[in-house]
Amino acid sequence: MRRQEMLRIVKKLGYCIIHLSVFFLLNIRVDGRKKLVIRERDRVHLEINHPSYGVIVAKVINNVDLYGNENELRIIEILKNDPPQTYPFIIRNYEYKQYEQQTIILMEHANLGNLFDFIKASNNLSYSTIRIIMKQLLLGLNYLHSKGIIHRDIKGQNIMLHSPPGCGIVFVKIGDYGEVKISEQNPFLSMTMSYKG
Repeated sequence: MRRQEMLRIVKKLGYCIIHLSVFFLLNIRVDGRKKLVIRERDRVHLEINHPSYGVIVAKVINNVDLYGNENELRIIEILKNDPPQTYPFIIRNYEYKQYEQQTIILMEHANLGNLFDFIKASNNLSYSTIRIIMKQLLLGLNYLHSKGIIHRDIKGQNIMLHSPPGCGIVFVKIGDYGEVKISEQNPFLSMTMSYKG
């Protein structure tokens, strides 16, 4: 299917598409369920203007890849009762829809890329910039840990940068929850107990 034809069909769904990255997309079927049909182990990322959330990203994951690691979806349920102001340093997953073969996750869009690319493009970061990045990163991790969420994959590619339009401030946001573990007990307590003699 050609890109232009695909854009036309997705616009029929009622979304305004801003950017589209597609790998081996077979077709989009509009059958009342707004279903994306893709080949196994391929991903589709749509950047759309959602009526409720504004600019968001739709991530498509094959259910085969989710088997045994549904924690990425559980995060939505854990965080949905907290207002967004309580966790400004993590990428919010708003909602998800599961179909027979794929799951679509709607998540917050970070408009400045990731920390890895930022560091690569910058020759020299000042100590004050590093301090700001580390403070926001640690506040984000602290919030996740307070909810029993252990990320397990912190790296430059999973730390996103976002500047709300007209704001002039850049926020560091932790994303990509594919490797998370959700602890039933307080992770601070288990860490403290392991260091006691």
